[in-house]
Amino acid sequence: MRVNNSKLLIVAIILFTLSCFSIESAQTHVAPQYVLETNDSFEMTWNLSGIGVIPNRRRSNLVGVPGKIVIHGWKTSDAQDLQDLQTSKAKVIGLDSLTGNTVWMVNGAQVSEIISNGENVYGGTYGIVTVRSYNIQNGKLLWQTLLPTAHSTSDIYFAENKIFVHTNDAEFYILNDQGEVLDSFSEILDTFLEKDGVLYMSDVSAIKAVDFSSKKELWRLELGMDIGYAYAPIFDNGTIFLNTSYVPAYIYSIDQDTGEVNWKATQGVLSNLYVTEDKIYFLNPDSRLVALDKYSGDELINVKFSPPFNLSDQSGSYFISGDPTNNILAVYFGDNSQIMGLKIKEP
Repeated sequence: MRVNNSKLLIVAIILFTLSCFSIESAQTHVAPQYVLETNDSFEMTWNLSGIGVIPNRRRSNLVGVPGKIVIHGWKTSDAQDLQDLQTSKAKVIGLDSLTGNTVWMVNGAQVSEIISNGENVYGGTYGIVTVRSYNIQNGKLLWQTLLPTAHSTSDIYFAENKIFVHTNDAEFYILNDQGEVLDSFSEILDTFLEKDGVLYMSDVSAIKAVDFSSKKELWRLELGMDIGYAYAPIFDNGTIFLNTSYVPAYIYSIDQDTGEVNWKATQGVLSNLYVTEDKIYFLNPDSRLVALDKYSGDELINVKFSPPFNLSDQSGSYFISGDPTNNILAVYFGDNSQIMGLKIKEP
């Protein structure tokens, strides 16, 4: 019996399509690798594979807002390498903090930094700089401000209803929370933010405070010769938290008004620091999730992931953030594109 060639072609196309779908599904839904040991502090509530977070040694590309964990990254089936992410493949993705389900996903091409003020998400781009504000419920762009004389966001902060942007070509901008530019000037040193008439910036191996009007140095804290920050400092209700970039690292708690060190702890730090109302969370190179007392630096929690982190094959960074309104921690493992949601049992 002879079969019409066109029918054979249709059958072949259908079979090929189904096989491709099966392969993609298998690649996208690979069983998560890391598990957290049984402990009294956390309960795993969700565990995802197939979502990558773009590497960033300056700032976590995973942030928390009420009800959401927002990442700058990609679905692993959509991007093959980092070059893809520098074109149109990068996304800003909103996950439900309680379930890990993807709630929204929007274009994140050219975004270089994302931040949260605890309620909203803001992004700064590379190339000609724009500052963007995203609706955390649906990901829609609320506003976008072009900074036409600036090139590539190097730092972005939020404080006192203002957004502060420092760029790679040494420009510093202050915007209000509606995206209107309030002030701008040139500054070679990495400048973080302005608060109560004081600029906070880095200088070689130091962090310092400078009077905004006179540019007079108010205080300066030396961190040691040739020691840089692993991530951008965190400004938290009158205290600055930062960790140095060598191993083992020093984690500092610094009085924002005086520059005095409240405490200094020696720790191995692999991820960014995530600061909550009373704790500082991070991952260490020994495959552990650690929490310090925010006010003393004392270690409160130390629990182990298994198997050990594959530090020789990092395809990205390790990030940690959370949704404090629902007592959720989110942890990203850069060596296997896995994100885990942990419920904090006793916040």
